[in-house]
Amino acid sequence: MPTQSQLERFARLATCIDENRDRLIAILQRSESHETIEDELFKSTDALRNAHIEAEYFDRKVGTAASFLPLNLPLYSLVIFGVIPSAVAGEMFVRAPARLASVLTELAAALDLATSFPEVRVSAADRDTFVRNHAATADLVIFTGKLANAQKLRPLLRRDVLFLFSGRGVNPIVVGPDADLATAIAKTAHVKLFNGGQDCAAPDCIFVHTSRSRAFVEGLRAQLAEVKIGDYTDPGVRIGPLVEIEQLSHAAKHLAEHRANIVHGGRVEFLDGIVHPSVVFYPRFERTNATELFSPLFFVTEYETEEQLESYFATTQYRQNAMYVSLFGSSRAVTEQCHSIVLKDAIVNESERGNLEYGGYSTGASFVQHGKDIKAKPILVSREVHAHLAWRDRLAHGNIVTETVGTTTVHRAIGALPGPRLLVIGAAHGERSGPYACHRLLHELRSKRIRVDAGELVIAIPDAQGSALDALRAEADHVIVLRFSGAKPLVFGDFADGDRAKLASMLGIDCLVMDPELSPGAPDDIVAQCGDDHEPEVANTAFEVILNAARHLELVGGEARPAPVVRRIAVPEPSRLALPASFGDELGTALRACFGDTLVFGFVFGSFAKGWGRAGHDLDTFVCVTRRDAGAEAAYARWLRDAHARLGCVVDEAFPYEVVELGRLEELARSEIALDLASNSAALFDATTWIQILGDAKLFVHGSRDHLAHFEAAFRDRPQAWKDAALVRLPADTPLAVESPLYFLQHVFPFRRHSEETRA
Repeated sequence: MPTQSQLERFARLATCIDENRDRLIAILQRSESHETIEDELFKSTDALRNAHIEAEYFDRKVGTAASFLPLNLPLYSLVIFGVIPSAVAGEMFVRAPARLASVLTELAAALDLATSFPEVRVSAADRDTFVRNHAATADLVIFTGKLANAQKLRPLLRRDVLFLFSGRGVNPIVVGPDADLATAIAKTAHVKLFNGGQDCAAPDCIFVHTSRSRAFVEGLRAQLAEVKIGDYTDPGVRIGPLVEIEQLSHAAKHLAEHRANIVHGGRVEFLDGIVHPSVVFYPRFERTNATELFSPLFFVTEYETEEQLESYFATTQYRQNAMYVSLFGSSRAVTEQCHSIVLKDAIVNESERGNLEYGGYSTGASFVQHGKDIKAKPILVSREVHAHLAWRDRLAHGNIVTETVGTTTVHRAIGALPGPRLLVIGAAHGERSGPYACHRLLHELRSKRIRVDAGELVIAIPDAQGSALDALRAEADHVIVLRFSGAKPLVFGDFADGDRAKLASMLGIDCLVMDPELSPGAPDDIVAQCGDDHEPEVANTAFEVILNAARHLELVGGEARPAPVVRRIAVPEPSRLALPASFGDELGTALRACFGDTLVFGFVFGSFAKGWGRAGHDLDTFVCVTRRDAGAEAAYARWLRDAHARLGCVVDEAFPYEVVELGRLEELARSEIALDLASNSAALFDATTWIQILGDAKLFVHGSRDHLAHFEAAFRDRPQAWKDAALVRLPADTPLAVESPLYFLQHVFPFRRHSEETRA
């Protein structure tokens, strides 16, 4: 049927709802308040009259569909899970839970749905019969309800069915110290009292900052005291009998468990099936809640720090049903968490609209499943059907095209559906682990254990940096560069961009360095430092980084597996960090305490000595001793680790400090080091590094300045001489743009610094 004709039918049904308003109210008031009915009537007609918003998806249809409606809002559910989706299905069979079966049948009759939408069949059959006769053979199944029930249903359906699940979210409310308290109280009361608390949008936990908690609770109690309770035939009643009687015992059990902290209500009327609005309040973050409260129970907990909120958002129970977060005022923990959709100064009821996607990025909230592929995401039925059928129509999703651009090998895996283009640069500086991870992923793609369904995954394995990578970057939506030059996995990038920050947090690495000036990549790159290239497990880390990125961007199926807790190192403005003078005294004390009479001299070198040290850098120290002692170095390492933590620095786990014997430096001062561009000697690397350090900037010098001055004079001119000698040996057209002699040595010499054992 042409789209325009379909839209006209939807508009006529909206008019029919308006014309039969009184009859519909009489039916609906058996299970919900007049406040809820008014909202349901408005949202139903709004969705029908604005179906043009999703009309672009009406050009494809499945054969048959079966829809399981939820236990609330029967008219609105019929519209958005039955009537409008009939535009993408030849036949649509709809069933409500047993308790609302008669209500749904009467609604369909009142609207003469059999005449206006004959393809929509409202069924009063029991669940088993409905599954056997309709759902088991359907091309599309829409299920709204509990995840446990969906999991029981799924094995009874076709293996290739398109299965759309809409569940529930924890949907917490967070009231920050700077919140508009009157607005926060009014909207919290509204969302939790709506439909008697029987709504998946209702918050299961309400967090209020300790500075506002008492006023919030008192204001909430005052509003709840005005709520009228009784039978829904009274238009003024907001709280009446629950639809699901089993929720009475659940509410009673919850109230009994928290009875010492009930500050309002606490009453359950079993004869009338009513739970009175009740408030449970826990000070000092003593208890939290992520369990569904399908009744007007307000669970309020007081928080003091952002870390407390972060701990809640990191719990498995929360993340399994992450959906929305309503934030009143400000909260860093809320805006930085990456599992829920943040609603600023708004509640879910205000944001939900029948023609827009709804749900979350957890499997408990909503997901799309086809075969074994499950994608947790907000759902819009018509869009999911359109995408699924478009995928079936195109078979090119498994194709991998390989090309060579300059010295870079490029593999392109193209999905059948539109989507973002992800560029992965697998070996920025010739490391081995990056290409291994990339080829492993390509093998998985070619063997069809993984497939690219949407967008494009571009894997570039360069021999060197160059213009080919610049061109690939220009055409990509997201760029991930794999690096392998440090012990601890880190992710670098400019994360002021929300989408880029969310992608970075989903890679499986637990530490984000949020300063673009620290990033070793291009400005828009996300650089994943996966670890030391010599460690075998880092290739697996890199593989997971690529796969998590592709999953998060929905290029491939499955859920991304981020680290349980992601720490963000943000460098404040001004970003440079000056070491306090007191640290110089601490360093001197530590050197004398750890090395005693063996100490010759020690100092700070590197970025902090040069005046551009930052939080997130490592703190470089050089120590000269008459003889090395493992116990002394272990004690110094412990002190240095504590110092890093106090200063907001990150320890270089591979080389936390430089300790050199005096005799070794004397030997280097007496001898000349011949330049050898083919050398891969760790000893040569150490020697050139120490010589560069001793001739460079220093801070907080302790010990013998005479010895230090001797070595400074001996080594000061050597790095520049090496650089000049190396330049003579290179071809004239070699592109070089370096200033530091040490930088030149580290990038022209092919040697790599090894472990202490290898160096010894």
